Amino acid sequence: MESASHNDESPDESAPQKIVGVPRRYGVGTLLLITAMYAVLFSVLRCLQVPLGTFLLIVAFFTLVGLGQMFFFKGREPQAAAALVGIFFWPLAVLANLGLTLFGRSPFPSWLDHPGLMLLWIVLGGMAGSFAGAVILAVFTVAAMIKRPLAARRLRIKSRKRGAEDES
Repeated sequence: MESASHNDESPDESAPQKIVGVPRRYGVGTLLLITAMYAVLFSVLRCLQVPLGTFLLIVAFFTLVGLGQMFFFKGREPQAAAALVGIFFWPLAVLANLGLTLFGRSPFPSWLDHPGLMLLWIVLGGMAGSFAGAVILAVFTVAAMIKRPLAARRLRIKSRKRGAEDES
């Protein structure tokens, strides 16, 4: 009689998959990757001749999505965290724009002037958060795919050196 805990799955299939996302701890390589991501974002926004208010909103949004992926749900649900940031960010941006408009001139774009569309901003914010999160995760996934073979190569070189030292 077999035990109830017996699985027909191989050990590789039953092991939980590592979630690739914004790392909570990182080194110089990750800092360079994040810098390159911002350089690409700034370049795209500059080529599109985006006004300053919109530029600030988009950069703040991508920054908060990355931070949300890092800290919300302990980094285990990066897409849900990205959508959550979007759901809260855009309605708060509308409210901030409304407040700034009441007390002076708002630097933000006119498409944020419609607080009556708050439900639409919540839905669109979740979608925008998911999109921004997918872009960020794609970059870190590619980086992880590049990093694995490099780490394996480094280990092979170290083991060859140790083998050569042991022979002499």
